[in-house]
Amino acid sequence: MKINFLYDFFSAQPYGNVLYHGGGAYGVAVAKILLKRKNLYTKVKYFFAVNKRYIISDNELLELFKDANVEIIPILDQKEIVNIIIEKQIDIFFSPVPYYLADIITDANVLSSVKIKGTLHGLRNLEIYRDSKEIYYRKGLINQAKAVYKYVNPKKVINRERKKIEKLLRILDYSFLTQTVHTKYSVISHFPYIDRNRIFVDTVFPDYLFRDYSINIEASYYNEFPSLKRNRYFLLVGGGRREKNLVRACEAMTTADYILPDDVSLVATGVPDYLKNRLLRNKSVQKRCFLLGYVDSNSLDELYKNCYALLYPSLSEGLGYPPLEAFKYKKPVLASAVTAIPVFYGESVIYFNPYDIYEMANRLCYIMDKKDYNEYSRRGYVFYNKILKYVEHHNYDDLFKYLELS
Repeated sequence: MKINFLYDFFSAQPYGNVLYHGGGAYGVAVAKILLKRKNLYTKVKYFFAVNKRYIISDNELLELFKDANVEIIPILDQKEIVNIIIEKQIDIFFSPVPYYLADIITDANVLSSVKIKGTLHGLRNLEIYRDSKEIYYRKGLINQAKAVYKYVNPKKVINRERKKIEKLLRILDYSFLTQTVHTKYSVISHFPYIDRNRIFVDTVFPDYLFRDYSINIEASYYNEFPSLKRNRYFLLVGGGRREKNLVRACEAMTTADYILPDDVSLVATGVPDYLKNRLLRNKSVQKRCFLLGYVDSNSLDELYKNCYALLYPSLSEGLGYPPLEAFKYKKPVLASAVTAIPVFYGESVIYFNPYDIYEMANRLCYIMDKKDYNEYSRRGYVFYNKILKYVEHHNYDDLFKYLELS
């Protein structure tokens, strides 16, 4: 009898205003790795829960669905997954981004016959539970009031988040996958009773990181900001999410205003209108910062290809793919020295304290030196090729062992 395996692909798809996220890219990559093991086709019956609102356009993935005879189950809400598990008599359920499970599984006994598995990408709400800039990212007075409450009541926020993570760990039977050793030991430090031998570290990279789009496009943002064609710019991606730290990045650019050459700017993508309007009230930000909304994958690749360097001031990452996208085009990276970034990227990037705008401004000026620029361009490209070799030869034994499909 075949194993009934349900894959939560819903978590890998866009949600709300977030059209792209690293956890989603990870989810697509794991799905491909799983379905490429053709020797499992006779042992496993695959079910994929997908978001009914979005069309899957990845042709390689669609071909793998066909080859593996995947049964696709469209849903509108992740709460429906519980019913699918029961109705399809699922043996193993996997979510690449499982944090929501603590909200939808109210009675674990109902799902006692299924093995629930997932990947933890970090403990973001414990790692950045208090941020004085969070109010900028909140839309509406009620959400801004919540941000203020979080800032002035950190102990309550921590306790609430700890309970939620503890519930998730129980659902996962205290065993999970993770991308880096940072997340493994972050969980152990917060929850020391966890058996470290039941945490599986297996790093997965999306295939787009190793694909050169090799196109030149006249992107719409060139029409909106024609000076970008002749400017050197630092690129920051995902600017609408608080953990990406756009507000401090803009402050660092204005702090360095009198030192940086006039043709140097910051380009940020994924910035919603309400945040854009708040930031552009500052005339120095207007001068130095170009704030874009969502850009498609081809346009984003073009931005990486033409940027001066990547600015990556993230407050929390479970791994972080953007530096690799910059390294692909021999662009140096200025990065935050917290959470998984220094653990994973080592000496390939230039670090700074992401909460200190003066130190960030220092690094923006530092990389203008051609000698240092060339050195970190070289280091990044060497690191990129190291990862490329890893992908070519890695067999994902720990991934399949954890999923009990080895």
